[in-house]
Amino acid sequence: MLDPDAKSSPTFPLHRKKRRIDYWAWEWLAILVSFLAIVASTIVLLLFDDRAIPAWSWSSGGISVNAILSLLSTLSRASLLVPIDECMGQLMWLWFSKRERRLADVEVYNQASRGPLGALKLCWRQKGWGLGCLGALLMVCSMGLGVAQQQLLSYPNRSIIQPNSTSTVTRAERFDTYQNVTTSGTTTPEISFSLLSSIYNAALSGSSTGKFSTVNQPFFTCTSGNCEFPPFATLAVCSECFDVSDKVQSSCDADNLCTAEFGGMRAQSWQQPDNNNINTILNQTYLALGSSTMLNSGVASRSSPFSTLAHLQARSENGNWPPKYHGTECALFWCVKTVSAKVHKGVYAEEVISTNTDITNGTNGERSFSLTNGTQVTSFVITPLAQESIQGPKGVTNLLSGWAKGSGYSRVFSSDLMQGFSTQANVTEVMSRVATAMTNRVRDFDGLTPPVNGTTMAKQSFIRVRWPWLAFPVTLWVFSLIFLLTIVVKSREGETKWGMRAWGANSLALMFHGLDEDSRNRVREGEWEEMEDLSERLWVKLERGDEGLKLRARRIDE
Repeated sequence: MLDPDAKSSPTFPLHRKKRRIDYWAWEWLAILVSFLAIVASTIVLLLFDDRAIPAWSWSSGGISVNAILSLLSTLSRASLLVPIDECMGQLMWLWFSKRERRLADVEVYNQASRGPLGALKLCWRQKGWGLGCLGALLMVCSMGLGVAQQQLLSYPNRSIIQPNSTSTVTRAERFDTYQNVTTSGTTTPEISFSLLSSIYNAALSGSSTGKFSTVNQPFFTCTSGNCEFPPFATLAVCSECFDVSDKVQSSCDADNLCTAEFGGMRAQSWQQPDNNNINTILNQTYLALGSSTMLNSGVASRSSPFSTLAHLQARSENGNWPPKYHGTECALFWCVKTVSAKVHKGVYAEEVISTNTDITNGTNGERSFSLTNGTQVTSFVITPLAQESIQGPKGVTNLLSGWAKGSGYSRVFSSDLMQGFSTQANVTEVMSRVATAMTNRVRDFDGLTPPVNGTTMAKQSFIRVRWPWLAFPVTLWVFSLIFLLTIVVKSREGETKWGMRAWGANSLALMFHGLDEDSRNRVREGEWEEMEDLSERLWVKLERGDEGLKLRARRIDE
């Protein structure tokens, strides 16, 4: 039993085998483990960056790449907190070794080493300056390692070539499709039913169908719904129209009877007392190429069009009187188009790269084009009978000729096709749809020309690394290393000057090096609130005395 009257007690000897050579060994090991975890994460990122998500991560019981990174991030953070926590504890002793401080700072440092809330309190206490604030910020920032790890990876989609998949689109090098109709013992080639239905579909479909209409889609196959085709040339039908409304001669008399003439056609309109207009809505008929005013100077004149039409239309816009009359000259002719095509989400679309209209008329009625690509020459042929079927007495011009009349009560049409034309304000657009529809059916008819093979594309999810986010854990590790080095150096200085060891955050250090006996005698017994109040007013300093290193009271603020 110790003698209470003795001035000092003998020192308990340290067990030399228990004393470590370097107290910071575990901290250095922990920061090394944290570094290796960051390196391992970088290696994982390099291995999987811009690569498809591995199949093993999708299988049942598989581990995702994100889970591997999460494990490494957790290991890095846990290892990094070891030196930060110990350095914060050691920094408390360094804090009191310089000069007297409030005793309450012991608890502030204790809380700062335990979590971000206490760290922020310490940073506020030291007014955002000093090593204590650096350690507090490192403690707070370590909480963001998980967020940074989650932001490292994204999983966008990209298009890849899908092997062993079929994608084709039709093209034509020859048009030889028609139907033979026998009348009074005479057999005449006429337009095939399929081509005829395509013309009707194009003329009667509204512009709202746009490029997504089946009229504008040749036959294609694309198993994935996303395909790309190389540029290819195909026999096609082209259209050309000119607005010649200035050539329309119109006049109105005192009885509100208006008459317009153009291309040998006449349109009449008059207005009844009840404001119901009675109009010749449109006339459309064959126009001799030599009689046209604009087609002679257009592309159609150089390619022997198989259909030329004059279009006269009366429009009573917004109910205004008299109506406005519009004249249009249009032609349909053969051409060869070089196009690039693709299918996106099941919708076919193509872009015309170039158009060849240099047609050659053979002596036997055959028409042809020649297209040279390097050393390869491709011929595109329209046979005489097929040409007669679309240019003869019952050909395209005959189909597209007619009239439409109407009033506020009813309308009458010479044919269903004229009904389609009468509801369209833009005849150029209608003729373009007719040409496209004929082109697509011609391409589908040609069973001898092999289709164009394309590339089938498929969507693939892949891993994309957001490398800037890796800067956060690297920067945090670098500052933690600097923090550790600084504390180690300052602790060595303290050991040389005062014999202060590297106690770190060990709670036993406070038991052995707490308040000196004189300071304890000056502290009255009380509840924890009273002790907390006194700790804010009691200034202490770590000093060496008869009892060794102790926190000794210097003054008390009243």
